Amino acid sequence: MIIIVFAMMVFAMLGALLASMQASYFETSRAQMRTTQAGFIGDAGLERGKELLDDSSGTWRPPAPPGYLREYMTVGGAKGHYDIYVLDLGGGSIKLTVTAQMDTE
Repeated sequence: MIIIVFAMMVFAMLGALLASMQASYFETSRAQMRTTQAGFIGDAGLERGKELLDDSSGTWRPPAPPGYLREYMTVGGAKGHYDIYVLDLGGGSIKLTVTAQMDTE
């Protein structure tokens, strides 16, 4: 009887350990997916910024305030947005910065 109780405790602990590991893998996978989705949204924002600059012969600037252009997107059913910043460096050079973020669920 003691051996059976001991074996049941061991199997219960193993089951709890496996459940915990599975939950950890799920959260890691989900975080990786959101990072990938944010990367896609960032790439879209960069292309959009280049398009706006090309269409305006380089004269386009985000509205002030806020000083950046924010556009929302959906990737794989998840919503996110990108922000486009344009900084004049002088001498006809500019710096285009894009940040992307997934919206919280």
